[in-house]
Amino acid sequence: MQCWLELAAELKQHPDIQLRMGVHSGPVYRVADINTNQNVAGGGINIAQRVMDFGDAGHILVSTTLAEMLVQLSDWGKCLIDLGTHAVKHSVPVHIYNLYTGDVGNPRPPSKLVAKRKQRVKRAAIVAAITIFVLTAGGFTSYRWWSRRDVFDSLAVMPLVNVSGNSEVDFRSEAGLVAT
Repeated sequence: MQCWLELAAELKQHPDIQLRMGVHSGPVYRVADINTNQNVAGGGINIAQRVMDFGDAGHILVSTTLAEMLVQLSDWGKCLIDLGTHAVKHSVPVHIYNLYTGDVGNPRPPSKLVAKRKQRVKRAAIVAAITIFVLTAGGFTSYRWWSRRDVFDSLAVMPLVNVSGNSEVDFRSEAGLVAT
């Protein structure tokens, strides 16, 4: 880590060199590439590359693997800013920290993460607006139905005939009443 900090401090003397760093601790292997040139490969390189891809010029971004070691071995914890977990290539989640000492590093959040946050907020606002619209429309429709409903759609009163055989209660209606 000290090597990265010294490099970042030296790069401050050369503002024309825009460099971002991604640091991870993991397996790295020497391999021969297709042209038989010596190269390096492995998870250590792959994750460091993914972490670095989130950074802007001046950022020193650190994976959670290395951040946990730094916190245990030294007083680096106060220099680490937790940027959260983010999906990288093939949707692999990587937890990222920004290393900023006050002298070296970039204190601002990486622009890619700010853009992702704005996109999430925008999506959430759209979902909220659609939800409010649907609930309002449903409530208005229910209110209109409820306020205009009648207990009976129609009511018909037919002429009554006494079939009891008791003449004292005999009553006949010649007209029918229909209400709607």
